[in-house]
Amino acid sequence: MGKVVAIDTETTGLTHADVPFAVGFCNQKLKKSYFRWPLWDIHTPRCFLKIKKKLEDPTITKVFFNAVFDLMMINKMAVNGEAIKVKGPIHDAYIMARLILRNEPKHNLRDLTKSQLQEDSDVTEMKLSKLTKGRNALKYYEVPRKLLKKHCKKDVEYTLKMFYFLKSSKVLRDPVYKLEASLIPVILAMESVGIKVDIEYCKKKEIEYKRKISRIDNYFKKEYGIEKLSSPKQLSDLLYRQWRLTPPKTTPTGAPSTDSLALILLRDENIDIQKIERYRTLKHSLTNYFSPLQTKAIDGIVYPHFNPMGDVDRVGIPTGRFSSNKPNLQSIKRGPEIRSCFVPRKGYFLCAHDYSQIEMRLYAYLSNDSLMVEAYKNNESIHKIHQIRFVDPYIENTGHKKDGKGVNYAIAKNIGFGILYGIGPNGMKQYLDKHEIHLPVKTVAKMLKGWHREHPSLIDMRRELDKDLRKQGYLTDVFGRKYYLPMWRSYVSVNYLIQGMAAGIMKTAMVSVHNKIKKEGGRIIITLHDELVTELPINKKKLIKVITEEMECVRHKAFKFRMPTEHKVSYDNWGGCK
Repeated sequence: MGKVVAIDTETTGLTHADVPFAVGFCNQKLKKSYFRWPLWDIHTPRCFLKIKKKLEDPTITKVFFNAVFDLMMINKMAVNGEAIKVKGPIHDAYIMARLILRNEPKHNLRDLTKSQLQEDSDVTEMKLSKLTKGRNALKYYEVPRKLLKKHCKKDVEYTLKMFYFLKSSKVLRDPVYKLEASLIPVILAMESVGIKVDIEYCKKKEIEYKRKISRIDNYFKKEYGIEKLSSPKQLSDLLYRQWRLTPPKTTPTGAPSTDSLALILLRDENIDIQKIERYRTLKHSLTNYFSPLQTKAIDGIVYPHFNPMGDVDRVGIPTGRFSSNKPNLQSIKRGPEIRSCFVPRKGYFLCAHDYSQIEMRLYAYLSNDSLMVEAYKNNESIHKIHQIRFVDPYIENTGHKKDGKGVNYAIAKNIGFGILYGIGPNGMKQYLDKHEIHLPVKTVAKMLKGWHREHPSLIDMRRELDKDLRKQGYLTDVFGRKYYLPMWRSYVSVNYLIQGMAAGIMKTAMVSVHNKIKKEGGRIIITLHDELVTELPINKKKLIKVITEEMECVRHKAFKFRMPTEHKVSYDNWGGCK
């Protein structure tokens, strides 16, 4: 590997508006160096020449703990007007830790060094913690210089030690680590460029939504004496004491539930239930998007944080799917209202590519299901086939419309996804209820039997996965990601493999797309489930075809097949992509 150096930056804060004011280095011999310069002076310090020499040496391997953040800060530093660029191999000990130390409750550097390297909390860390927490907390740049210098040197030492400790497990050869590490420049570019926000539109919607929320609040206060409709306790009193409704479900503690599913199931019992649902929808959009987008925007741009390692599920199993915050783009639903907040910069347009039925196609690929494989070969809708075979025989295709194709199509579509998630008849009924489709459990059970009758491959596939799980204690997807599922969770094994493979396909495509379009001035700005949003120069419409080709023809040694996409374009906003 040659020369290796660990690097850590000290910054004025954690937002895009903040800047670095110090940087520390540590080499293999644990020789440490520390450079600090005047606050906000990121263009003229003399020490930058020494820093530039270290960072731009392509023969030195650079190690970070959360590489994207440190690299973004380093990119703000310049010598003679030219930004410092980190060259040479880059490794991220945080990504390594997430993959290897999956059972650790926390993955921050100091906690990991205590649990894995048996390093005790030093006096410096305790002093720093006291100074930077509490009512009179100091900013890092206000901390006594000697104290911060010791802290930074310890951080780079721990980063290097953690790197070598994790490296001994051969994680650098892990194909999942290679994929996640290849995303570092992609995420760096996305977080650095941000997304332009239509501030005036947000202000208009904020006023409109506050007025609507106030109107509903006043109605419930006048009619029922409810002071705070957003309070679960007050809402529970209204539903189950004043209105005397029967709780359709309970919380884990046994209390009557007031969650979204409970309200859906109670909707026919009282006309005002729909007002409560509307109130929640308005409140969520206001507090998560229309208001914070205005306050968090810097010169009309918001800078979300993307976590390609994703979140973990309720039993601590990594999903491999992207997560994001500030704002949380993953909770944005289809529909123009919130998406219209995000607009292209001057001279650019937005293009949204979406994989078509990726989960069902992956199931067909993994199980080699004859019915589904044949349907996709003939470019037929598998949901339509399912509707005809095991939904239409049981109920008449009437009622509200879903996807413009009738309620039965929506039932077939949701049952298909529900089965992949490992849901049984009772759970499937609740799953359909959430999608505003209400059917008796017996009818749902008949439909599930019909699905399994048409797809015996699912039973065979689950049986084989159960064998692997008992033998190995984990499952592995085609990208090499491992899922350590307890046997009582084996019913979701198919879902995990499909979700993991879908995530791997999207990540592989993102790396390829980024490398292709950056030379032409294009950039990825949003990834949302199976959708990739790019911002492209107006005179470079040819890039749409390039993106389509790169996304549909994912190049991976484990499999070869084409994954169709659909794309939509807008010159106004993301909500207008059509």
